[in-house]
Amino acid sequence: MVNMASLKTLLATFGHPGIKSFPQGADVLLVRHDIDCGYTYKGLPYSHILDSVSDILDGMGRTRYSVASPYSSLIGGKAYGSPVCINRQYAWATLAAKLKSGGDPIRANVRAKKEVWKRVIEAVSPKVIFSIAPGPELCWAASESGIPAYDIQHGVINDGHVVYKEVLRDGPQEYVPSGFLCWDQTAAETLAWASARGREVHVVGNPWFARFIEREEGDILVEDALSRKGIGVKGKKTVLVTLQWGLREFFKDPDYYEILPESLIKAIKESKEKYNWLLRLHPVQVRSGTKEKVTSFLEREFGKEGAIRWEEPTKQPLPLLLASCDLHVTDCGSTTLEAAWYGIPTALLNDRYEIGGVLEEYFILERSMGLATCIQQEASHILDWIGSHGKTDSSTWIGGDLRNTLNSILRA
Repeated sequence: MVNMASLKTLLATFGHPGIKSFPQGADVLLVRHDIDCGYTYKGLPYSHILDSVSDILDGMGRTRYSVASPYSSLIGGKAYGSPVCINRQYAWATLAAKLKSGGDPIRANVRAKKEVWKRVIEAVSPKVIFSIAPGPELCWAASESGIPAYDIQHGVINDGHVVYKEVLRDGPQEYVPSGFLCWDQTAAETLAWASARGREVHVVGNPWFARFIEREEGDILVEDALSRKGIGVKGKKTVLVTLQWGLREFFKDPDYYEILPESLIKAIKESKEKYNWLLRLHPVQVRSGTKEKVTSFLEREFGKEGAIRWEEPTKQPLPLLLASCDLHVTDCGSTTLEAAWYGIPTALLNDRYEIGGVLEEYFILERSMGLATCIQQEASHILDWIGSHGKTDSSTWIGGDLRNTLNSILRA
């Protein structure tokens, strides 16, 4: 029904106020999970994508109400925007669906959770819903309630992403959001099927990066970030490594590396005096309870006080961190897209980008521009690539008019 981590979160939040206590009349309902909180602002976990949208809406004079999707523990005063939780209600719905016999159990589970979201929507009575990867139950509830629900892009969307290319397209239409807010044209083209079915697809850029690339006077969060001490990487070529999670499951390969490949570890150790190496944990690793396991691994491999750093690079806003870097190394992370916005080449340490590979449709634009290159998982190949590459004057950043798009959606 729920795994052990979710059960612990459920028990810790069991006494949270019920749905009937939610205030009514917010213009916008915002939905995010703990793992969407990739930044910490004023000591509180901050959903860099969704809370950036919330801040824009605040500047537009729109009221918002935030819900932490199950099973989240960063709720109330523990997170920016004081999100409420519906963990208890979700657990009861899941249990009730489990106890019912007959029919499709998956559909029954979604239907039961849908009813929870309908109660939330009825209580808050929003004009629109914005969410990070809204689940089928939320989309279904919004559809039945006559409230548009939008998916705000938070990672890679391309023809290789099975959820956005096939699962949503081929599944029940009530599971599909009313619209999508995309970072770029690649994502919009992948969602052409949604446009053809009357769903809205808007290219609005990345709300988080836009705050730093297209700075606006009076953005207190950005001013606060800029006022803080930087990473301090002058004098050497700086290489950013973005860690990923769940690759064994994604590639269906139990022998695939879990945190870092041995070849990259070797390359880092061999060149730690020559280059600035910055390692950045994925938000899921930071927020899901695996942070201690990852940092312990890094300490064993590189030491606690060495030249190879990960605490500051993980805490700093990614836009500012990238502005200090020359090169980027990852497996198949979406930071490949974000690095390209700064003209930073990425080494993709995976051989599945070849024709017929599971990553064949990933980063086609970036690879065609020389801003992403597939590199064998061998230390010598990695170091050769680093030695022959550097930051470029190219950029794939297109931005967008998010504020006007939000205005248009809210006026509809």
